[in-house]
Amino acid sequence: MELWLFHKDHEVCLLDLDDNYELLSIKQVFDKKRMPVGTNVSEYDCVSDETDFHKFKIWWKTRFIPSDRKYLKKVLDLLNLKSVDALVAKTHCASLNDHYWTKSAQDDSSWGKINFFENPFDDSVGLLLLFNRERNFSEKSFNNPDFTTDGALPKRWTVENGKRFLIKGTDSAFQQEPFNEYITHILCSKLGINSVPYQILQSTNGDGEIEYLSSCENFVTVNTEFVSAYFIKESIKKTNNESDYQHFLRGCNLLGAKNVESDLNKMLFVDFIMANTDRHYRNFGLLRDSDTLEWIGLAPVFDTERSLFLEKPLPKTDYDAINIEAKPFKDNHAEQFNLLEKGFLLSLVFDRTGDVGQIFSTILKSNVYITDKRRNALCECLDARISQAISLVRENRRIRITKSRVQREFDRLDTLNSLVLI
Repeated sequence: MELWLFHKDHEVCLLDLDDNYELLSIKQVFDKKRMPVGTNVSEYDCVSDETDFHKFKIWWKTRFIPSDRKYLKKVLDLLNLKSVDALVAKTHCASLNDHYWTKSAQDDSSWGKINFFENPFDDSVGLLLLFNRERNFSEKSFNNPDFTTDGALPKRWTVENGKRFLIKGTDSAFQQEPFNEYITHILCSKLGINSVPYQILQSTNGDGEIEYLSSCENFVTVNTEFVSAYFIKESIKKTNNESDYQHFLRGCNLLGAKNVESDLNKMLFVDFIMANTDRHYRNFGLLRDSDTLEWIGLAPVFDTERSLFLEKPLPKTDYDAINIEAKPFKDNHAEQFNLLEKGFLLSLVFDRTGDVGQIFSTILKSNVYITDKRRNALCECLDARISQAISLVRENRRIRITKSRVQREFDRLDTLNSLVLI
């Protein structure tokens, strides 16, 4: 099976797939500069224009809905599809994140006719994926961006007054995720950091139980597209003497993206306050102009739902930052915070953050799964973390990291083992 990959109305390359819709090869490249970012052969000192087929296959696979998404098997069964891979024969593989799409030789479609930014799409698949509400599927059901949306949480795209919104569910006992997203935007707004606005929605499932959801307007437009940090870092080879943080920034610089470090520091500053444990390489990245291919800068802060001790029975204000998991540049928030250049953060509006805890308390009262005890602990924790972060920046201090006696003993044993092996 042959498929043509397009970027808007630009012919990019010709793909060859087997009978099971697995990618076999790139038969021909027509436009090297429009090949997906990060699918090139990595070099140390430049972004090459030679394609790495293994990287391209990763890009191709991550373009589609994860196979373990809740209710996806039911969707595939109702559509008589054996796998997610089979979607390539039924759809144009278009998304609401970027402007790539496919078509066969017999297809006379154009970007203007098929893109989801300007054209309506069917919502029957999304309703099943998010709410487990079955609908009568038809050929129109294949025409939706839910098949090309990444992430583990249940979600769907919808159109309201001509605008595209992503609706996300939860998977935690406290259903705290939408509330975390909401307060992160409030915090960012007060600090002066660009972020995606979230709203909290409420629904009822088939058992009559309340469910909370988050809603946000798509920050990608018909003229801009999102490139995840994963593919930014994959665009160049990492040197032996640079950190993950330095590697990512060097990738941005070699691609031509400017002023990324300042906004990246601000995002990580917010992640520290929120104790975000899931800032992986796919939920931050760069925006670029899809016509000129010029880089705009770091995307606004989004996807901060797995924060504020979501899985902990009861948050405490005295959680040591070194014991809080962090991503993507360090394993814990103490070490990741110490990467930040405080000069980039001094321009933030710290004096407006005094009521963030109170705002959080007010909205949490509507969550029937969060007790008053947990709500009070969460708000106290948030206020304490804001104060701590601001003090560290204003006093230009790093977080002092000391190892416990047990860890020092492990280090000593590792050293002894190394000596014995030598």
